[in-house]
Amino acid sequence: MRGRSSITWITSLSLDAPLVVVVWQHAVSVHYSVTLNMHHRVLVFLAVWLGYTADRWFDAWRHKENVTHRHAFHALRRWTLLPLWLVILGLSVTVSFAKLSSSELRNGLTLAFVSIVITGIIQLDRFGKWKAVIKSALTAFLVTSSVLIFSLPISESRVLEAFSVMLPLFFLNCVFIHSWDSAIDAKQSSSGKNVFNRPTILIACVLTFGLSLYWLGTSPLPWYAIASALNLTAIHLCLRSLHLETTRTLADLALLTPLVVFL
Repeated sequence: MRGRSSITWITSLSLDAPLVVVVWQHAVSVHYSVTLNMHHRVLVFLAVWLGYTADRWFDAWRHKENVTHRHAFHALRRWTLLPLWLVILGLSVTVSFAKLSSSELRNGLTLAFVSIVITGIIQLDRFGKWKAVIKSALTAFLVTSSVLIFSLPISESRVLEAFSVMLPLFFLNCVFIHSWDSAIDAKQSSSGKNVFNRPTILIACVLTFGLSLYWLGTSPLPWYAIASALNLTAIHLCLRSLHLETTRTLADLALLTPLVVFL
């Protein structure tokens, strides 16, 4: 197994998920003809960063041992990250009230509230061996909702298509990551078990490829999802030759397939 790659700093700084969200947000805006301004993109980026950083901050607080490098990073810099997090939160709130319309602000506050509730539920750690599966599903829902939060003027059929394509893909991403971290997750779980095995991965793959194939021809989004799912599968097959922390970063970079078209 090779050593940890320098690209893992992207994950340590919690920049991976925000990058994925803004890239897919841009793809949705282009292919669904939705007008988005720079503040929409910045707010979504910051909101996702706030959510991921908070989740890892609390995870690092609760688990002193058997943690990943990204959680160790947050543990060592806990009191440096906290004031930075609060400043970015204040900046996001200020920009939101200054730039967003009343409906956008309402949608944003609703999603923020749902995100806080979900984070609290996950941190309770009352799901035993099912925690990783539930966390993966809820994370995929929040990421998909973040992509679409400022694109809701699109038709219901477009919303259904976008959710059907992106939700399984982001769930697959989380499933792979948790399967790779299964040894650590099992040690941290109160039950000492997890349910991430080959059948779980297979189900996630079938959902991703099946729903993407169903929507083929409606927009390029299904093609992006298929390409990303193939990237994730390739990383999984090369798992033994990669450092665990490197695979975690590559898993999120694998979702940036829409970026290729816009370069």
